[in-house]
Amino acid sequence: MIDWKKVRYLKIPWQATDEEADWLYELWLNEPLASWDVFAKWELERVLSMRKHLIKGEILFDIGTESGWCNLVYAKIVGPENMVLVEPTPEFWHNIKALWQKNFLSTNPLGCYSGFFSDVTTDTHTSELVKPASIFPIDSNGPLIEKNAYKYIHTHADQIPQITLDKYVETTGNKPDALTIDVEGAELLVLKGAKNTLKNNNVKVWVSEHDDMAQRDYGVKPGKIAAFMKSLGYQREFLAKDHEVHAYYSK
Repeated sequence: MIDWKKVRYLKIPWQATDEEADWLYELWLNEPLASWDVFAKWELERVLSMRKHLIKGEILFDIGTESGWCNLVYAKIVGPENMVLVEPTPEFWHNIKALWQKNFLSTNPLGCYSGFFSDVTTDTHTSELVKPASIFPIDSNGPLIEKNAYKYIHTHADQIPQITLDKYVETTGNKPDALTIDVEGAELLVLKGAKNTLKNNNVKVWVSEHDDMAQRDYGVKPGKIAAFMKSLGYQREFLAKDHEVHAYYSK
């Protein structure tokens, strides 16, 4: 039995009392996630930037969906039917599906991918993405979990399928208007795999940049993401630094 609770998210201004402030969103979340104590301002600047630049109806790829609650907010901005959810950790799909269906009932996302978006394609079952038997992957049929270790490209590439964003777009026909990327240091690999899509389209891109993890695990020095995006015609806007650096890239 899942213990659901309606949670308010993003308090404006966040310093105000709960009664005086305006709250931007209400979400159905499961316990113990619902009792997390940071919902007043978690990634405030990032979400405000997304609200400013995204348009209802645009297709948004959430690359690094994790346990599946931030994507609920993004879906409220563009519409749940316009979301593509990407998460490599199989156990998280239990939570992703349950949270999604609690908040959006019978409205499915545009697509789901259980695996890594990276700079190479090792997935040998890409044809199954064209007409999947179910929008949610088979990994999503199971009990919710409280926490789980992430799967990383540098340690799990031999266990988890990988696909480039360009290949995913070519295979499914789902072309993004925007990307939001939070992949624990592998950001540049994702962007390199999206080179053609980014170069040939005006895609809005939000990136959570993990400079320490990128350099330690992938040999990517600080500034490499901005330089790569600049080579494709994108300018970087710094948004905030909290538990990671948030940046917005646009042409």
